[in-house]
Amino acid sequence: MTKDDLQIVVIENLKEHWDNSDVRDLYCDMMKLKLDGYGAVYGENVISADKADFFGTHLIVCQKGLRLKPLFGYKSVTLNKCDEFLYKFPALSLVSSDAEPECLKELENILERAKKNNQSISFDYSWAQDPSIKATRSESMAKMFRDLVMVLVVNHHKDYEIDEMITCGVVKVKTDQFFDRMGFSKISNKSLFSQADLNGDDVHVFHTKTYSEYANQVAKEYKDLWNNRLEFSGTAGNVKLKRSA
Repeated sequence: MTKDDLQIVVIENLKEHWDNSDVRDLYCDMMKLKLDGYGAVYGENVISADKADFFGTHLIVCQKGLRLKPLFGYKSVTLNKCDEFLYKFPALSLVSSDAEPECLKELENILERAKKNNQSISFDYSWAQDPSIKATRSESMAKMFRDLVMVLVVNHHKDYEIDEMITCGVVKVKTDQFFDRMGFSKISNKSLFSQADLNGDDVHVFHTKTYSEYANQVAKEYKDLWNNRLEFSGTAGNVKLKRSA
């Protein structure tokens, strides 16, 4: 599999596109992938879904074909969107529930500064990959998939003017090391906690305003794939196939 076999899809504000059967089918396929992926890694009782599925942004890498097949993806939601839809910012819910008070205080400080400075900030989470692909992929494919996560994160935040990002890295699957390489910083020396809804797996919570030189370089290498993304945005019926300038 090469990048020519892949299609990036961005779905914003899913509820506005629910009547589009193609969007609905793609979302359902992605949720099946998450059920299988989270079940395989964390346990069959772990489900990654919430209200933000319907007003946040889904970023998905698919294999091309008669029907797009999701390979991996994740969800991003801004603090402003959560305020609009009367939903507690998921990072705040998670940290207030499971982390040390020092970690919660620093997260609250980060969010307060973002609001004060009129900066957009997101929580990016619900990361998942097709477990059948993960079991059979080559090392070169694994590297390409890691690179494409960087492509999504860097370009999404730059092009959609999201100034800051919060995320969590799971120690068991080494996503904490991945976010380190991308230039993220742990939000405090108490950033490590046991996440209850992952059956107690250890995670670090991260924050960034910028990305590492390596992440930016990878994003440039795959910029053509990002520029040709299929985007469902805004109101119902607004579908854009992004093209390079």
